[in-house]
Amino acid sequence: MKTYSKRELNQHSGRILREIEESGEPVLITPGNGRGGTSFMISPAPETPYERLKAAGKIRPATRRGFPGPIMKYEGDFDELMHELRADWGEER
Repeated sequence: MKTYSKRELNQHSGRILREIEESGEPVLITPGNGRGGTSFMISPAPETPYERLKAAGKIRPATRRGFPGPIMKYEGDFDELMHELRADWGEER
């Protein structure tokens, strides 16, 4: 990881940001004054909401591809099935 001082970032921000964009690697920004202080890390933002959630650890990639198969096959009439379901729910129509 490259390191720059706050002064370098101030004077060469365009070049440093282009480097981050092209390489995709984060950079460390240090106080650079010898007296300590807070350091910062600048990194490219993930491109999509999916990538942001993945980077934050809120989601993880699927372990298998595709959708699971149907739970059961129903070979009857769809209208009869809906009538039965509505009757179970108390929505007789």
